[in-house]
Amino acid sequence: MSALEIIAPKVKELVVGISVRRLLPSYPTQTVGPFIFLDHMGSPSLPTTLPPPLSVPPHPHIGLSTVTFLFRGALLHRDSLGTSQVIRPGDVNIMHAGRGVVHSERPVNDTASAEDRQPLHGIQFWSVLPPHLEHAPASFQHATASSLPEFHLSSSSSSSSSSPPSSPSSHAKLLIGSRPNLLGSFSLPSPVTVPDPDTLYAALFLHATPASYTSVSPSSPASPTADGSIPVLASDAPQRAVYSVDAPGVTIRARGRADLHVPQFHLAVLKEGEDVYVVPPPAGKAGEVARAVVLGGAKVERRHVWWNYVATSSDHIARARAHWGALTEPESYPSLAHGEDNLFETVPGEPGVQEYIRQPGGRK
Repeated sequence: MSALEIIAPKVKELVVGISVRRLLPSYPTQTVGPFIFLDHMGSPSLPTTLPPPLSVPPHPHIGLSTVTFLFRGALLHRDSLGTSQVIRPGDVNIMHAGRGVVHSERPVNDTASAEDRQPLHGIQFWSVLPPHLEHAPASFQHATASSLPEFHLSSSSSSSSSSPPSSPSSHAKLLIGSRPNLLGSFSLPSPVTVPDPDTLYAALFLHATPASYTSVSPSSPASPTADGSIPVLASDAPQRAVYSVDAPGVTIRARGRADLHVPQFHLAVLKEGEDVYVVPPPAGKAGEVARAVVLGGAKVERRHVWWNYVATSSDHIARARAHWGALTEPESYPSLAHGEDNLFETVPGEPGVQEYIRQPGGRK
């Protein structure tokens, strides 16, 4: 099959030993559905030298939702709502910025377990908020791994999901949204609350060899095609993409077209109007996995984007810049008008605003 685009990542080192691969925005593809940023943090393989923990001081957002999912390690999320929440592998954090929120991402404390101290590896999405929620109050939600809908995708319709299969198995976890046609009988919505859940989704899909098979719930297998491929992205999804997490990549298929290989760390933006399938890889070493993240949704109108701010109007961006400057650099920015409340508040548990991240470029 052919894709609209295969996007290679732009790589930036966050701290020594921890890189982020940015897939969205790209050119010419700025967004996929409502998703405007897609970052892959860390590496699937363990580094030979333990990197320093990731620590991101407080910084602001407007007009978007951040969705964080971890494969390995742990992060402590704090925000100006008073939230203090550790996210661990398989969990989802979602923060709706609305008219304004401030948050930090810190390592867990010194009493953390060995698993929590593992080098960070995860995915973070930014999804634009619909216009009617652009000025709504901020909110935060945490969902544990066990609460997310997860399906064993059987190699045959009669396979039991209660015992490990003898050949590579597949399963999928719906992270956000509600997509009845996403994975055959995969029709349960994610418990993570998102605006208009029928218009966006993100799911983790993987093939695993028997040693890494784990029973999943509910035990309703989705039906594959005769060749064993699994329906992943139905043609009624307006905009869709598949991201390959692991080596040696993933293969996707559309009826009547040649298979398309998506290399590791690449994003395939798919054409509209075709049912798309993920092809199971050959059996590998015990414990090997081949993970892919699938995402999509309804097309959104173009947004103004500057730094951490997303808005339907450049005036909203200018206001956010003025408010963040007034909070963090009062010597350089004018005070707000008498009686005007700042969009942004401080984060409980964090040091003073002198340690908050400054917006680039100074006063404009």
